[in-house]
Parts: sequence; C-alpha cells; structure tokens
Amino acid sequence: MKKMRKILVSMLTILAITLTSVSALAYTEQEAPQEKITEFYYTVYNKDGEIVETGTIPGSDSRVKWEGIVLDNGEEVKLTKANGQAFNMLADVRYDFVVWLDRKARMYNAIYRSNYDASENLSLTDSWYSNVLTYSRAATMPEAGYYYFMIKNYSSDPVTIEEVELIF
Repeated sequence: MKKMRKILVSMLTILAITLTSVSALAYTEQEAPQEKITEFYYTVYNKDGEIVETGTIPGSDSRVKWEGIVLDNGEEVKLTKANGQAFNMLADVRYDFVVWLDRKARMYNAIYRSNYDASENLSLTDSWYSNVLTYSRAATMPEAGYYYFMIKNYSSDPVTIEEVELIF
C-alpha cells in the first residue's frame, strides 16, 4: 500500500511539473518581442524610372545622423533589406509597415512579390494611399516568398521620409 501511494504521489508530482512547464512555455511564446527592422537599403527612381539615388537607412541603434530620403513629385523609393535583397516573408504572419514623413503628403505605397534579389516585380501584393504625417499598415502576406516595399510621392511638393520600420 505504501509503495502504491509513493507511485501515485510521484506521478502527480510529475504531472504538476509538466503542466507548469507547458503554461510557462506558452506564456514565453506569447510575450516574445517582435522583430523590428529599421535598417533598409533604398533606391530612388525619378518619373522616368531612372535611378537617382541609392543608400542605406541606418538602423535605429546607429550613431549615424540620417537626413532622410527626399522624394520630389512622381519619384518613388524601393525599400529592401540592408543587403539589397528582398524580404523573405512567410504566409499568414502579421507584419506592420510604419513610415514617418516630415509633413503631410499624398503617398502611394505598394508591396510587391519579387525574386530573391528584388530585381523583378512578380506581382502587386498590397497597395494603399496615405495622406498623413505618420502612417502604418498591418496585414499578412497571402503566400510565402520574397517581397519589397515601394513608396511614391503623389503630392506637388517634395517630402522627406524620415524613418521606416518593418515589424514582424
């Protein structure tokens, strides 16, 4: 009888430890911080599609003072990873794309499905207009693949993109 009681107590102890571990693991997964990307490679195109500027947006933890990307009317900027490649994004994973401007301006924003090195536009995945100082877009990709972001100035005056974030 004592042996049976010891076995039962041991089993209940193991069960209690297991349940505590599972709930702690679930809590850790829910509270895990999201990945935030603030360093991008950019290419600015004029109205004729010619490259007028390239560079890197330094990350938020950089000590470099960055002046921003100035877009004249009709100019657009392509944003990729810091190494110039497209973002490898999974399907059904939420992303938040956040942009800060120096003033309110009419902007066209698009997300394109692409190849690995972001040299081909395979399809338009999402697009929207914004007309505010700071804006964001939250969505999920319809399928896994490579993607890059485009922002075009539709306002009559130049506008400066001061900061960009991509949060997974």
